[in-house]
Amino acid sequence: MKIELRQWYFGDEPKLIDLYNRYDRSYTDFRHPAPGECTQSDANLRIRCYVDMLYDGIGFARAVVVDDKVVGHAQIRRINDIYKALCKLEIFLLPEACGQGVGTHVAKKMMDYAFNGQFNLDGVLAYITDGNKAAIRICEKLGLTYRGPEEDESTINGIRCHKGIYAFLRPKKELRNTGIELKPFEPRDIDALAHLINSSDQRFDEVPDPLDYEKRWGHEELSPDEKQRRIIYRMREYIDGWNVSERQGGDFYRAVVNNGEIVGLLSLCMQYGRRAHDGRIGSMMMPEHTGKGIMSHALPLMLHEAFELRRLHRVSATVYRPNVASIKVLERNGYRLEGALRGGVMCDGEPTDYLIYGLLRDEFYHIHGSSL
Repeated sequence: MKIELRQWYFGDEPKLIDLYNRYDRSYTDFRHPAPGECTQSDANLRIRCYVDMLYDGIGFARAVVVDDKVVGHAQIRRINDIYKALCKLEIFLLPEACGQGVGTHVAKKMMDYAFNGQFNLDGVLAYITDGNKAAIRICEKLGLTYRGPEEDESTINGIRCHKGIYAFLRPKKELRNTGIELKPFEPRDIDALAHLINSSDQRFDEVPDPLDYEKRWGHEELSPDEKQRRIIYRMREYIDGWNVSERQGGDFYRAVVNNGEIVGLLSLCMQYGRRAHDGRIGSMMMPEHTGKGIMSHALPLMLHEAFELRRLHRVSATVYRPNVASIKVLERNGYRLEGALRGGVMCDGEPTDYLIYGLLRDEFYHIHGSSL
């Protein structure tokens, strides 16, 4: 038996209609329409939704194919949780595909994709009715454990029923306790990112204001609790946006980690244009960790990623003339001063020069080699 998961295609409408009409609705509800009510137009719209899930960053859907025949549907949809990237797993199979190990195979494949694919999720949840013994056995086989009942009752075929929540949470990756490393930002890093942005030296860094939107539109004065809540949500928006950008081949961001603790940020912003082959590096550090040589060690790691991930020919950097510490870090890593925008920025209330530095790919590897 050959089991595959593939994207839904336009042209699959009859197969999707057959699935809506014939799958067993005793334990779960594949939403509307009801059996016999799905039309070609409905199926076409739903296939569009399944395709767009991936591009909208909310999850992904797959047709379940056994021996070249579509026998089911599987999807993962992200759950809005501030500190964890969780998702809900749902699988719907036709009667002839049940009891043959298809569900177990599909669930495992979907979980592998959720954890190791572009979503890099923290956990998978499944909501299963008490009577669905087959689904419960699949959960237990794959390591999903019972976490308690769903808060709200569900209605399936007009009958109110209870569902249990089964979950598999990926163990948190332990950072090394020594040395300096880079890692992508994750939802669990929200508090560290908020502290980084709030504490960075704003004389030299164009630090984003998490509440800029509220201030721009003149909203009412926020209470401390409401202000903190909005900052947390904005941090999550930053992290999600950065991850989407990297998946699409655009800008990417890395947390600078020292002895297992996030102490700074490095970014690479692509210089767009049809013939552009340049990226611009940016950095932030928590004040309590400056002056320790951390950024001098972290920058080559980021440049190596920039040259390898994006195959750039050069990586630029801009810095205020009074920011001597950053200038030393750049020059130590092979950057050359290429020009200055005289009096182009304000620093401590006075106009100062905006220096433009550049580093070519060959120059970087001449200094550092390819052993990074």
